[in-house]
Amino acid sequence: MYFTIVPNHVQMMTNLGEARFLYGHILSLSNKVGYCYAPNEFLANIMNKDVRSITRYIKALEKARLITVFYAKNNSRTIQPIDTMVGNKLLKNENRQEINDPLDPVLEQYLDDLWKSMKVGTPKRLK
Repeated sequence: MYFTIVPNHVQMMTNLGEARFLYGHILSLSNKVGYCYAPNEFLANIMNKDVRSITRYIKALEKARLITVFYAKNNSRTIQPIDTMVGNKLLKNENRQEINDPLDPVLEQYLDDLWKSMKVGTPKRLK
């Protein structure tokens, strides 16, 4: 089992409909390298939607300026979310400005316990 986290500011954008959940998946898939390279077919499979819906969702997220899509000459594409979680810091890709607001200690303990229960180890903290 895994969790998809959708930031509050995206969750509140109800005009995006189910595209908000796609943003959560893109954000999760971007954690390792900072961008997502999954094709629409893969995204459609994990969301149980058709490929045309995923195409519409990506366009809606791009229009809302939540993602940037880059196309390469070999017809590959990468999707870069505006928000990127690295450890417990939220990075803004617009200018790579770090937001260093401390986490609520109760929330931080909850997240640590959640990581431990998933048996994947606690993520390394950036200093």
